[in-house]
Amino acid sequence: MEKFTVTYCRRILGDAGRNLGDKEIEAIRDTFIALSDFVIDSEVEKLRLKQNAQSYENQKISP
Repeated sequence: MEKFTVTYCRRILGDAGRNLGDKEIEAIRDTFIALSDFVIDSEVEKLRLKQNAQSYENQKISP
């Protein structure tokens, strides 16, 4: 996987990144990474809670 360098991010942004400076690109990249981390952590937490709920329900049903 390619690292998120300024050059790589600029290429992803295409025309939208044409007039942005390196610091602006870095800020967008850092925001994207933080948002991605949040979404991944949220999904992992949902899965964990779902598994715990299923485990709890299985224990309630078993004599």
